[in-house]
Amino acid sequence: MENQKQQLNKRKHKPATAPYIIITKLEDVINLVSNSNYSDFTTDILKNRRFIKVDAFLAMNTLRFLNLITDDRKPTEQMKKIGLKGDSRKEAFKEVIQNAYKKLFDIVEKPQDLPFNELFNEIKTQYNLSGRIARQAVPVFLKMAEFAGLIEEGSVISRKRKSKTDKKTVQKRKTTTQPFDHTNESSFGEGIENKNKKCISENLTEKWDLIMRSRKALDTDVREKATKLMEALEKLNKDND
Repeated sequence: MENQKQQLNKRKHKPATAPYIIITKLEDVINLVSNSNYSDFTTDILKNRRFIKVDAFLAMNTLRFLNLITDDRKPTEQMKKIGLKGDSRKEAFKEVIQNAYKKLFDIVEKPQDLPFNELFNEIKTQYNLSGRIARQAVPVFLKMAEFAGLIEEGSVISRKRKSKTDKKTVQKRKTTTQPFDHTNESSFGEGIENKNKKCISENLTEKWDLIMRSRKALDTDVREKATKLMEALEKLNKDND
């Protein structure tokens, strides 16, 4: 029983590793603790803010590492300071980051100014992180430096994590074809329709002209034959007389 308590106590006071939470969640949790007053800060608070379990765990680890909450999840004086505005807020963050990343600042005077690869190597070495974790920890450090005014605001780009439950969106290929528009006389569809009407009209006109010409020719032929017939009848009548 005593051994279990010792192990639990040891696990409870185990130093938090350098945070590697995604930047959007870091911003969310910092905004949350900056604008609220909690007597206890628990994962339930984060879950109510739509933090999934892993993000809630990483957020709590981040707050402990930055000394914004104690191992008992109680807010510290530092948490109250980062709720200030203007330069006072930046000074509070500067104190937070220099204390939390003391190992890094002890080795490098201005680690925030290092090229990415050098900063990656230092964080990986000083905090004994894997390459994958160190790669995620670098943006967190830089974002905190941004909060402290040590680097230009907007230097670290936030990217939202895509949910597994989100439907995949398919980007439609753009085409130059205009939609069919019945109200636009210059539209492609109506142009075809007008062209078809014109063709039909021309065809009907040609056929009608042909019929009329044929009828005229027929009428002329009939009249000629009728005239000849009448002449023959008149001649026959005269002969009979």
